[in-house]
Amino acid sequence: MKLLKNLLFALLCLMAFGVAALISFFVSVNHLVQTNLGPIQVTWDGSVGYILSDLSYGSGEKNTYDLYIPAEMPQGQPCSLVLLIHGGGFTGGDKADDSAWCKYFASKGLLCASINYTLASEENNAALPLMFQETAQAVEAIYEKAEAMGFPITEMAATGSSAGGTLALMYAYHQPEDAPIPIKFVFEQTGPASFEPELWGNTTDEGKAAFITVMSGQSVTAEMVASGEAQRYIDAISPAAQVGPGTVPTLMAYGPKDKIVPPQLKFLLLEKLKEYNIPHDYIEFSNSGHGLMNDPDKMVEYVALLDTYIETYFENY
Repeated sequence: MKLLKNLLFALLCLMAFGVAALISFFVSVNHLVQTNLGPIQVTWDGSVGYILSDLSYGSGEKNTYDLYIPAEMPQGQPCSLVLLIHGGGFTGGDKADDSAWCKYFASKGLLCASINYTLASEENNAALPLMFQETAQAVEAIYEKAEAMGFPITEMAATGSSAGGTLALMYAYHQPEDAPIPIKFVFEQTGPASFEPELWGNTTDEGKAAFITVMSGQSVTAEMVASGEAQRYIDAISPAAQVGPGTVPTLMAYGPKDKIVPPQLKFLLLEKLKEYNIPHDYIEFSNSGHGLMNDPDKMVEYVALLDTYIETYFENY
């Protein structure tokens, strides 16, 4: 029975992400995404900041976060938060994977929180809606922790790469009405912007239903696909479908040689951002795939533009 469950889960992953993404689960592609980080390297010591590790934001095993605090952050003054969501195909990765980014933000005087969240496996039906809910739950806990320490957070940005990029976009574009911290902008790398099943290679209603079921956590049938009933589940997890007049400024980076996330997905997001006149920037790593590793000059450009976003959209900075 255990073997059968493993095989079924592998088959569903194959249908959902394609062969390359299934392989990425085993080799932890998120580590590749984070190798081209020269522009953000910081010599980390007590003069730069300190880290509170494995803080809890919920009852789940993965409901933890690390909080990076600038060394000389004054208490009682409004401060800004960068929320970092790790990648890993929604099945792997860890909050520690993005420590270089967090240290960089702390060196710039920003609070940074890197979160873990429940990962999909053959043992559960964790899907994007649960991960979104946990992200919102984490933000509330981070706000309360920082407030208790004398660091009132009045604004934030969300970021991530790959799967984390998708979750960052989802949270930024569909922030809960009762969220304690207003989000000012979002920046991400290689996050899937849509889960329209045909764009992921699913051609039959049965295949589309299986794909939507895996990604949404909802039980979707071929009949629901044929009737259009399943579309609402797709839209609920697709950032491109969530863009509207109030969408926050967006910075994104993708590589056209990506073999894991279909490269055409980004155009759906770009078209929507243009349609609603949302401030946005897109940097193409023209020689790179999913890891964005072959264009170091573009990473320099991305970080420089990110610094501009921080200066432009963070009022506390």
